[in-house]
Amino acid sequence: MYRLVQEYVETFFAQVETETGSGLPDLVKDEFDAILECGIPLRVLFAAHPHRISPILQVISRAISTFLVKQAGLKRRDAQTGVITFIQHFGSAANLNADIA
Repeated sequence: MYRLVQEYVETFFAQVETETGSGLPDLVKDEFDAILECGIPLRVLFAAHPHRISPILQVISRAISTFLVKQAGLKRRDAQTGVITFIQHFGSAANLNADIA
């Protein structure tokens, strides 16, 4: 999630401003900044509490699905989306790593 926010947050802000004519509230931007400031230490949390990954994935997939349905000009009841996720528990050096992809 960290890499996703890091890579696309500025594009997202610009798209919202283009589509709505105004930017997101500072409170929302502050939340994205907070993710970028503390997103990497989440690996330790997920390694210690792997049962917490699933609920977070559900929230993320629901948010992405809702966004895509709205972008398509549909309502949730009229559309179906799907998500495939996997959890990688090791890095390239076989070190502990709980990235969500």
